[in-house]
Amino acid sequence: MNTLSKKQYPTLIVAAFLLAAIPLTHGASGPRLAPADVTTYIQIDNLAALQAKLNTDPVIKQIADSLPFTRKNKAWKKVQRQLSLTGPEIISAYFGKQVIVFSKGTSAPQGLILSRIKKADAQHAIRKLGLTPFETKGPFTYYHPKEDKKSVIAFSDQFLAAGDHAHLSYIQKTLTNLGNVPSLADDPQFKKWTANLPGKRNVLLFTRNVNRGHFHAISADITKPRIRIDITSQIPELSKGFKHIGPAAPLDFGPLPADTFAALTLNLIDAEFDRRESRFLDQLFVGKSFNRDIKPKLGAPVLLFAGSVPAKNIQPNPGHPIPAFGVALKLKDKSVGNDINAAMNRIMIIASFFSKQQLGEPVIPFGSLHNGNAYSVVNFGKAFADKFNFPTLAGSLRLTYGQVGDWYIVTTHDDFYKRCIDAAKDPKKSLAASPFFKSLTLAKPKKPIATLVINSASLTKAVDPVIKKLKGTIPIFFDIPQQFEGANRGPMRLSSSEHLVLSTLHQLFQKYNSVAIQVSRSHGQSFHIQIGINEK
Repeated sequence: MNTLSKKQYPTLIVAAFLLAAIPLTHGASGPRLAPADVTTYIQIDNLAALQAKLNTDPVIKQIADSLPFTRKNKAWKKVQRQLSLTGPEIISAYFGKQVIVFSKGTSAPQGLILSRIKKADAQHAIRKLGLTPFETKGPFTYYHPKEDKKSVIAFSDQFLAAGDHAHLSYIQKTLTNLGNVPSLADDPQFKKWTANLPGKRNVLLFTRNVNRGHFHAISADITKPRIRIDITSQIPELSKGFKHIGPAAPLDFGPLPADTFAALTLNLIDAEFDRRESRFLDQLFVGKSFNRDIKPKLGAPVLLFAGSVPAKNIQPNPGHPIPAFGVALKLKDKSVGNDINAAMNRIMIIASFFSKQQLGEPVIPFGSLHNGNAYSVVNFGKAFADKFNFPTLAGSLRLTYGQVGDWYIVTTHDDFYKRCIDAAKDPKKSLAASPFFKSLTLAKPKKPIATLVINSASLTKAVDPVIKKLKGTIPIFFDIPQQFEGANRGPMRLSSSEHLVLSTLHQLFQKYNSVAIQVSRSHGQSFHIQIGINEK
């Protein structure tokens, strides 16, 4: 919304708007204050509770410390001095109860910020900030900030309002009719798109572009020890992809073992391949057409996963666990597993040629058997270890592939593959039966698109030792400084945004026990995203 520019508003208002991105208890009165025709609406309740969250949550603190006004904005510090209040005290007094932001229009929106305050706090701000009154209309008196005629601040006995002076007519009309005209709470589109959001929430956002058919409703709830964010959206351009969504079960994670620390089930089917891709795949499946003979026998979902291999199961023992990664394909017809096996063997012949050329020795698949299940292993790790004189790599990359029931699995280590076999034989050993998975309280949508689960505690336990081992060799974001020496690439520097994202991810996995994201089809062309984060 270009009407809410921090260059035009007093920093006092900017601070609240930027902090609004951090959700904090549900108030139902907000939509009653906004006109029915607004195109964007944001509501945050009890922002004052943010202070305690900032003191205890390193993830939020990481983000807050990076915001311009908390890091280097002199005007924000000046406002604190003028009001004789600290930043937290300003937030508590002027934005702590309820803040709503709304605007009308898309290309040049007219909007304002509205916050519930006490009369005494309003008088204090008027006096200390040297605000100049220029008009009283209805219950509101309108002021210009000192040396700033482009912004407007208005006070009544209950509210603080702020906006762009260019939209004074809209602001005055809205505030004069506050609560006395058809409101957003009665708007059919608002009611439709927020109906599927949880009633218990800290933040509510609704935005629409009717001409393009775009609608978005977002809610967030922070209730220790679980954070939940829900998003319901309609983007017609994206809905074209719905034709590739298969009829899979909502939480099908196949034979992945209980100690899998990250898994994505993607309910895609009937993927489209261009002529060049199809020609390459046809060459792998000799004598068969991929589109005609192979693809119809594949089902949904596709699994992408990551787990851990204990150090004791790696030879030579590297002294720490290593992560294992992989993909699993659901087989609608189990017979296609033989075709995929043959294609994988052909790929390994090509890989062996390049390994001989680049690493000095070929890689040869060898067959193995576990719990009655046959599979193939290719020890790439040994070739890399010999080439780079890194002995502990020898047992760390053992590409393994084969069929496990109605799944075809490719993973980077045979130890993890064996546990997939065990989980297929005994479902009690599977990810879906684990205490971690049950703690996620996942939904079971009728039309699932994707589900991502991350066991942060297991992830950090598995990855941190590897990070420490490789530190100084490969640029890693765990505890990474903004400037570092890239491996064989000379001085490198992360941008501020890259550093913030990577550092925040690290803090997220350190602070929270699990993350779950679910995407599903909703009504018509819409889709729903549910995000759950559990604290440790």
